[in-house]
Amino acid sequence: MNTNRTRLVIAICAMATASTALAQQQQGQRGPNRQQQEQQRREPPKPFPIGVSWTLVDINGRRPATEATLRIDSSYRGTGFSGCNTFSAAIYPTRVQTLVAGPLAITKRACPPAVMQFERTYLSGLYSRPAWSHVGDTLTLRTSAGVMRFRRGY
Repeated sequence: MNTNRTRLVIAICAMATASTALAQQQQGQRGPNRQQQEQQRREPPKPFPIGVSWTLVDINGRRPATEATLRIDSSYRGTGFSGCNTFSAAIYPTRVQTLVAGPLAITKRACPPAVMQFERTYLSGLYSRPAWSHVGDTLTLRTSAGVMRFRRGY
């Protein structure tokens, strides 16, 4: 009886450890961790480049399957092309350099399966509360889909 109870406790501990490790790994892919957020809070907030048009250059170092764009205007209306459809949503830059997106309006074109899969990946990345950084003509978003790099201009 005690042997079964001991095995059960060991199994539960192993599952909890694996779950914690997976959560920490996923957090690293999604955006800034608590330490990074604390450091960002201490630094003065950097303004998001409003009114600039961006073209997706790569996702995780790989060229996108099709063109994708993003623009956030002075009313915080985010618009763009997601590979097959155009989209619009309220997108707000936060003080800790993340983006928060509101409800999405999107056209309903159908495209080949590979393009539709790319579009889902792109839009889900924008909706994953990505951490952003801006250096020169490059905008980088750290999303649930990985790292998306954009260049200024269409």
